[in-house]
This record gives sequence, structure tokens and C-alpha cells, in this order.
Amino acid sequence: MTASQTTKAWMPRLARGRHLQGWHFVLPALLFVAVFVLIPLGQLIAMSLTDIKLLGGGKFIGFDNYFRIWGDLSFWRALRFTAEYTLILTPILMGFGIFNLYQATPVSGVYLQNAGLMWVVPLIIAVFGAVYFMNNLTSAKSSFRDQVAIVKRKHTWIMSFIYIGTFGSFIGYSAAFPLLIKTQFPSITIAIAFLGPLVGSLSRPFGGLLADKVGGAIVTFWNFIAMAAATIGVLYFVGNKDFTGFLAMFLVLFVTTGIGNGSTYRMIPSIFREENLRKAQGKGKGEAGRALAIKTASIESGAALGFIGAVGACGGYLIPSGFGKSIAITGGPQLALVIYLGFYAICLAMTWWFYLRRSPAEAGASSLAEARI
Repeated sequence: MTASQTTKAWMPRLARGRHLQGWHFVLPALLFVAVFVLIPLGQLIAMSLTDIKLLGGGKFIGFDNYFRIWGDLSFWRALRFTAEYTLILTPILMGFGIFNLYQATPVSGVYLQNAGLMWVVPLIIAVFGAVYFMNNLTSAKSSFRDQVAIVKRKHTWIMSFIYIGTFGSFIGYSAAFPLLIKTQFPSITIAIAFLGPLVGSLSRPFGGLLADKVGGAIVTFWNFIAMAAATIGVLYFVGNKDFTGFLAMFLVLFVTTGIGNGSTYRMIPSIFREENLRKAQGKGKGEAGRALAIKTASIESGAALGFIGAVGACGGYLIPSGFGKSIAITGGPQLALVIYLGFYAICLAMTWWFYLRRSPAEAGASSLAEARI
């Protein structure tokens, strides 16, 4: 066989190999769609054919659910409202600039930025309904004075600071990640920036589950160590302009923000419950005092979760702003990363001091570390 004949014989195999290479690139996306779209969709369809209840169970009933909603006026009313907003209001909002709040230039004649305005009316209705009619949970009622008491609690401010380090880092890095890719690695598309928020969101439940097993404070403590290590890794690779290492370290950083978000969120109600129970025990009011302490803790922890979450959201502004100023002053994000590294060290020290440090025996008072909050 001549050399030309050998080459011709290998050409079909080479073509097949190149064809398979294309499928290798597509395979991760196909697996993602299968796991997070097709399988849940199939399960949803299967559940719709049963009389499953909220907590599970249920038996096969065929299309009875579909026959029932076919004659349900509420279903048709909801369907009509959805059609009106999506098929009528949205095209009007996107097609006429008079609704544009920012007077931006339309793209190909379409005011895409107006699309979100379609939710203004439903939101107003929802707020009105919540204020005037959402009062069926009488056991959860509390006065403004009961809730504002959290401002006087030191742990409200301590956890607010720590929560900036976890939840604030997550939303801050989510906003800043595309900026860093664009400025530090111009040849890389920012389309991959979604990977950071994705892995951070997926890791959050694991932080809560792990905190339930071993305690939120210990998980938060070791998580800040991991966040600091990942930040050092980002510092190293961004300095060397190594995108692979930069991406890997930043994804680890996103995972730790998610885990820390879950563990700190679990700590908050545990802290308020333990603090109120100790106050009741110190006053010696018995079971009645314990019940009152648990109710007070429920009110305070609910208010604290909202307050701490709002403070933690400041990270969504502070981190991108810090990166922007660092790049403007020094030409790179290293200065901001060093500051964030110092901040994580402070959060680490606060977590240990307030929630893991055991009180000396002569102090005569138990610490929150003994409660495994």
C-alpha cells in the first residue's frame, strides 16, 4: 500500500475523531441539562399523575389532577393574568420608550430594560395583600418594639460583620468576577463568569447540613480558613497571569462563600435561642420562663435574620467597589484581595472569640462554645 493510499484510509477515522471531539465539548452541557432540567421535569410529570401530598406519599390517579384544574376557575384566572402580562404588557413596555425609567437607547427598537417593569403592578398588589390580609399566623405576631430589641443585642452586630464575610462575599464576588476576568484576562470570554455564582449557590445547602451535624460556629471557623487560603491562591495566580489557576482558586472561593453562608445562617437562631434560655435559667422561672424564652428567641432571631441579611448584602457593593478602586490605583486587584484577606482574618478571630472560645472554669459561666451553636 502506498503512502497516499494509507493517508486516504486514515481520513475517515480522523474525521470521526474530530466529530467525537465536538461531542466531548457538548457532553458536560448535555449532562447538566439532563440532571437539572430533564430529570426534575420527568419527576414533576410523574408527581402530577398522583395524589401526592406536601410531605410525600401518594398513589397513582392518572389524569384526575388535570381534569380537576380544567374546571377550576382560579386556574383559568391565573392563566389569563399570565397571558395578559406576558403577551400584552411586556411587548408594550419593551416597544415604547415612554415607560423607560433610565432613557436608555433601545437595541434594534426594543427597550429590553423595560421588561422587568411588568412585575410592578403584581408586586404592589402583593404588598397590599400582605399588609392588610396576611395575618392568619397569629402565633408569629410581634410588635415593632419586640423586633427592634435586636439592635441592642451585641450578637446582632457581631453576626452582621461575619455575615458580610460569607454572604456579602458571595454576592460581591458574583458582581466582580466578570470585571476581573475582563480586566486581568482580556483574551478570555466573560461568558464563563456564571460558574462562580453557580457553584456558590449549589454549595450553600451543604454548609447548612454540615452545620447541623457538627455546629455552625466550627464550620464557619474552618470555612474562613479555606476562604483565606483560596484568596491567597487567587492573589498568586492573578499576579502570574495564570487563568487556569485563577479560575480554580476563584471557584473554590465561591464554594466557601456558599458553605459559609449556610453555616452562619444556621448560627443566628441558635445564638438567640441559647442566649434567651440562659437568661430564663438565671431568673429561675421554670418551664413558663423557658417557654417565654423560646418565644422571645423566635421573634428576635426572625428579626435578626432580616437585619443581618440586609447588612451582609453590603458586600455586594463593597467588594466590586474595592476591586474597581484597586485597579484604578494600582492597575491590579491585588490590593483589594489583601484587604479582603485581612477582613477574613478578623472574621476568623471573631468567630473563635465569641463562639468557639471556652470560658475558664473560674468564670462560673458557660460559653456559647459549649452549646455548639
